[in-house]
Amino acid sequence: MNVKKRFCVILSFLLAICMLPVARGAMAAEAGETVEVEFTVLEDTGAVFAATVELMYDHEALELTPNRIFDSDRKIFLYGTLLRASFRIRENAAPGEYPVTLKILEASGPMGEAVLSPETALVFSEERVKAERPPVEVPVYYIDEATGEVLKTETLLLPVGGTSTVTAEAPDGWAVNGAQNIPVTVSGDGQVMPPTVAFWLIMPTPVPTFTAAPTPVPTPTSAPAPSGKPLSGTVKAGDIITFGHYEQDNNTGNGKELIEWLVLEVQGDRALVISRYGLDCKPYNTNYAQVTWENCSLRKWLNGEFLNEAFGLKEQAAIVPTAVDSSPYRGSYDFGTVIEWVMNNSVADTEDRIFLLSSAEANKYLDATTENINNMKSRMSPTAYALHAGAWTNSGNETADGAAAGWWWLRSPAVIQYSAAGVFSDGSLVIDRVNHDNGCVRPALWVDLGADIF
Repeated sequence: MNVKKRFCVILSFLLAICMLPVARGAMAAEAGETVEVEFTVLEDTGAVFAATVELMYDHEALELTPNRIFDSDRKIFLYGTLLRASFRIRENAAPGEYPVTLKILEASGPMGEAVLSPETALVFSEERVKAERPPVEVPVYYIDEATGEVLKTETLLLPVGGTSTVTAEAPDGWAVNGAQNIPVTVSGDGQVMPPTVAFWLIMPTPVPTFTAAPTPVPTPTSAPAPSGKPLSGTVKAGDIITFGHYEQDNNTGNGKELIEWLVLEVQGDRALVISRYGLDCKPYNTNYAQVTWENCSLRKWLNGEFLNEAFGLKEQAAIVPTAVDSSPYRGSYDFGTVIEWVMNNSVADTEDRIFLLSSAEANKYLDATTENINNMKSRMSPTAYALHAGAWTNSGNETADGAAAGWWWLRSPAVIQYSAAGVFSDGSLVIDRVNHDNGCVRPALWVDLGADIF
């Protein structure tokens, strides 16, 4: 029996808040809010039929809220059923429009006759949800370099999901000593790096007027010492430098200790460094969830709380914002084309002041591999403070200086993103679940060796 069928769809978005004006076909909603999509199926003949449908949407931006009709993406329903699907816009969703599509995979009539097959799947209906985020406030400070006094403050509103350049506007009579343009990146989830902007000011010295005098004939002398920058040209890979302060001996009464950094690479006046010891004990992400470096809690902590705890404003100015590759850790696994798609599409590079090494960088600078289980170069011991915070150590694996080694996080997510890469106590590359809370943190950063803090 051939039965002609016509499908019509009525879609409506019901919002419990006042909606912003948007283009036709899209409804605005803030991140974290829930939008309900309603599908009504009509059929000419009135005959009862069954159909299998599937909801197609961006899982990274939208989260299906289970209800009595849709508790998963796929559902079998009978003719006449009103379908409602609710979606929560995720907190880390970037501004944009996200298609929501109901696709009929298979349907059959009263006698079991197939009227639609998966091979001829029909896009039944489509609508878009538009996420809007307000601009983020970023404080800007103008500081007297000689006294540390804040001479001027202002707050800028920067758009989410991009990089803006903040240009210094020094008060009258003052000059900026250092960079006058500082890039500030606001990620899709509203995270700001750097969280504050500081310009250091000096009072220009007036140029005195002198009476012209005969130019004396110079007397040859030995060449003066180069007036190079403080550490430029003197630091090489493998050196240890000190920079910043952080609690390490677990005795807060004597103040924070200087942080020792291992130099991994030098490029001109810049050096890539990693902390010599595990400074703290933190999970890659506080919750067991599918996350990448871009949206994990450890990245937020490093570029927020740790940055402000370990470095003063003048030291922060010496940290070079860096484009960070967030590629997943492949290890020795091959999960086929599906995982290849995940690896090529589900992560985004970031710009950070402080980061963790990637698995590729741990291999490049510290010879870390999955097979190298006797690697002294990549082993690390935690500080007393990190041990007190819960850092795990293995007395069977020692560092070069005889201390019990622990394990430490890398920024590379695993291909299955409920895990992330790390370096085990024997120095080899491993993966562990993202909320494992006994791993150490070894911050890494690029530092300006020419800064006058050295």
